[in-house]
Amino acid sequence: MMNENQKKGLLAVLLVTLCILLVPQFVKSKAPETPKVKPETVKSDLRTYLEGLQYDKGSSVKALAYNPTCGMLGVGYENGMVEWHDTSGMKAPQNFKAHDMRVSNIAISDDGAMGFTNSYFDDATRVWDLKTGSLVTTIADARKASIIYEETIDYKVVFACGSGRVKIFDTRWGIYDDIYKFEASATSMALSSDRRWLSVGSSAGGIDVWEVTRQGDKPVLVKQGAIQPYEKGNWIISVTFNDTCDKLYTVTQKGQIDSWRVPGLEREYHFVSGIKHAYSAVPLGRPNSIILMGSKDKWGQGYSHGELIDLDKGSNRLVFKRVASHCVPLLFPSMHTLMVASGKTNHLVDVSRFASGN
Repeated sequence: MMNENQKKGLLAVLLVTLCILLVPQFVKSKAPETPKVKPETVKSDLRTYLEGLQYDKGSSVKALAYNPTCGMLGVGYENGMVEWHDTSGMKAPQNFKAHDMRVSNIAISDDGAMGFTNSYFDDATRVWDLKTGSLVTTIADARKASIIYEETIDYKVVFACGSGRVKIFDTRWGIYDDIYKFEASATSMALSSDRRWLSVGSSAGGIDVWEVTRQGDKPVLVKQGAIQPYEKGNWIISVTFNDTCDKLYTVTQKGQIDSWRVPGLEREYHFVSGIKHAYSAVPLGRPNSIILMGSKDKWGQGYSHGELIDLDKGSNRLVFKRVASHCVPLLFPSMHTLMVASGKTNHLVDVSRFASGN
């Protein structure tokens, strides 16, 4: 028989044991602390990045390029500086002096490892290693846009053009000996989506089309058409292939728009927009439609306007007006957003209603 004190002791032991068993069922354990992440490593979406984009106040934007595969954005300035932005927010932007004067065009490889910058005034294309910011090489007499024709982890092949010639640059072997000629200086360049056709528009109002063939590992251009439908000095500011790669659309500095059959370059129609001095034509992302930007005076001195051009119907309508002259537009199709750099200011324009045809 237990005495009274033994009973009390046993009861105390049972109560303590019961508490040990039951308390964890009702007390929530403290969550482990989340490690602090530095702001520069926090990933942001593309729109957030663009909304916070700040341009260099010491110059004005003259060129924009974006590669959606790698998420890299290139910004070129009047003073020859260029910025490279990783829009994921994982890396800080880098910038360096690319040319002595205005950066005219930018291209970026799919892997984000290589950038190409052009300057009309330097008359050169410069190839950059974007991991180190170092100059890989300079392609002389190549003042206009470069197009990356082919790329792998090991090499890249680029079409570059300038005064009367197209050059092919291969990161393995340098510039090919073959030179493909056309009249005057290149003012626009396009590669069809099936990578079969290359076209160049010139300062003399001429259009040239080559078929891209191969000899072993080497691309070779075979000219299939060459015409001069416009007067000299009426620059062709844009050449664009349609989705089926059997038509070519051209836009001139005077706001003229034409459709041509490929490869023979027979004209299908001619259309004149309300823009009298055009400087940019942006494919909108829906079939056969562009936004044409420029001024309504022929000297290009007034405010910029934007017209939506339906290339199938040959119709136009004003979609925005009275923005600063000589804006630089860049389309982000996945967001239905047109980014417009106006001097030192950035604007994001929703073009979803234009893309749907409304």
